[in-house]
Parts: sequence; structure tokens; C-alpha cells
Amino acid sequence: MQNSPPQFGSAQSPSGNWLARFSDWLGNRFGWSRQTTLFAISVSLFIHMALLLMAALVLQPPPVASASDGDGKVPLAVRSDSDLQDTIQVSLADQSPSMQNLSLDDMFERPQIDMPSTSLDLSSLDLSALGEIGGAGALDEAAGSAVFEGGSGGAASFFGLESSGSRFAYIVDVSGSMSGARIEALKRELVRSVSGLRGQAQFSIVLFSSGAQQLGPSGWRSATDQMKREARTEIGNIRAGGSTVPMPAFDIIFELRPRPDAIYFMTDGIFSNPESVAADIARLNRSTGRLVPIHCITFIDRDAEEIMKLIARQSGGSYTHVSGTGGP
Repeated sequence: MQNSPPQFGSAQSPSGNWLARFSDWLGNRFGWSRQTTLFAISVSLFIHMALLLMAALVLQPPPVASASDGDGKVPLAVRSDSDLQDTIQVSLADQSPSMQNLSLDDMFERPQIDMPSTSLDLSSLDLSALGEIGGAGALDEAAGSAVFEGGSGGAASFFGLESSGSRFAYIVDVSGSMSGARIEALKRELVRSVSGLRGQAQFSIVLFSSGAQQLGPSGWRSATDQMKREARTEIGNIRAGGSTVPMPAFDIIFELRPRPDAIYFMTDGIFSNPESVAADIARLNRSTGRLVPIHCITFIDRDAEEIMKLIARQSGGSYTHVSGTGGP
């Protein structure tokens, strides 16, 4: 005879503990006692309740952050388009420099370039004390400038004559006629010319009178600040005296290696056998094939003007005369 399940909630089921009746039914079906059945049901209910509670905690979404004041109402900041535009403009204005406060020095880094002076400033030459001299103090230039071979040292200027290249030689007259104000004017112009040379240039100064002497150490001197300072001191110690014999100075210069890119030749008077001097200078200049331009200057006196023009013309150089006015 089969056991049929009880009819829960039916009219035929007597009122009572439904759990007891369910346990009796399970016990009869599986042969369990009432106590065992109740324990199994209790454990099952406990486990299912615990699982439902854990699922609820895991699946429940986090609360949405609220800016409410506690009354459920969330305040909103509402601003017009014009207010927003003003805010953006003020913010940008605070962070951006104005053109009134921004100088060109802040925008560009200006390189400092030491350019040599290439103009003749006769005001720096105190020629008023050089004696009774004709002329109006102007330059008389002939046989214009030449095109040089040579390096990238830049340019040089001496008594208004400009030259380009890397190596510059100065052959200057320090004979007895150059004493007094003339030798002081020569010193100032030598200092000005050497100071204007760029650092990568080289120079050599040779003094001539009865003989010749290279100023400072032999050979080429780099136009560094230290070498310029040393040269200025040596120039300040120049003294005039003797006769006017330029050829030994040209011998010294044309023995230099490498050869100069330009030579400045200055005198204040005539020298003996001028035609022979011009021919000897041209011979030395042609000895290595490339002509070195010789820029010639007559200083105060014009006695050597024709010979100096010839020397300049034969070498592809230029000529000028420096004169002044005034009493002794």
C-alpha cells in the first residue's frame, strides 16, 4: 500500500503543526524518525536563508552619492552662457601674459656679436699738434680694394682701409720723423685696429726705421683677448727714432707661414731708392705665386705718395693719405 502525501491546507487535514505533519510524511517515505527529519529540515532552511542573505548583500547596488542637504533635494548650480564665457575669458587672461608686459627681450635671445670697426674716426687721432700741414683732414683714396683669397677670420680696418681674410700684417714707420704727436696717433690707430679683430683672426706687427723689429713674439699671434691685451701694452711702449728703411720689415713678413691675407704699409716720409724698394717688394710678393694685397698709407707727408700708389697697384691693394690741419 503506497503512502500518499498529505493534503496541505485541505479540509480533510486536521489543523495542527504543518511542519510536524511534513516530517512525519518524510519519515514514513524514507524510514526516518521524526527527530532526524526535523533536524534535516532545520539545517536546510538555515543554509538556504544564509545563501539568500549573502546574495542580497553582493547583488545590492552601492548607494548613489548625493549632494542633498538631507531633505532629499539636490541643489543645482545653474549659470547662463554669458557668465560661463566671462569665466573662461578671465581664466585665460590670468594665465596669459599681456603684450604690454611682454618685451622683445623676453621673446628673443639676442646674440652678442663683436664686429670689428671698419670706419676711420679721425677724431680719435689728435692730428692738431702734427705741425703745419696742408689739406682739410679728409681721406684721399685711390686704387680701390682688392678681392682676397684666404680664410674666414672676417675683416680688418687700418686708417680707413678695409681688408678681409684671416691673417693681417702691419708694417709701420717708427723713424725719427714720427716722434711726438705722430707716434701717439699711430699707437691709437694700431690699438683700435687690433682690438677690432675677431678671435679666429691672426696678426703680426713689424716696426721699421733703420732696421726692423717684430712686436712681441715671432710668428702669427691669435686675436684672443689675452693676445690683444699683450699687444696693447707693447704698442704703448713704441718709441720713434732712426731713418726710414722698410725692406727688412717686408723680409720678416714674407717669411711668415702661412702667408698673410693682407698687409698694411704705413710711412710718413720718403725712403732712399724708392723705385728699388717697390721692385723688391713686388719680387717678394710674387715669390710664392699668390699676390698678397698691400694697403698703403702716407701719413701727414705726401713725399712717398707716388711710390706707395705703385706698391698698392702692383699688389692689388689700395692707397690712402691721412692728413690734418693746425699749428705746432
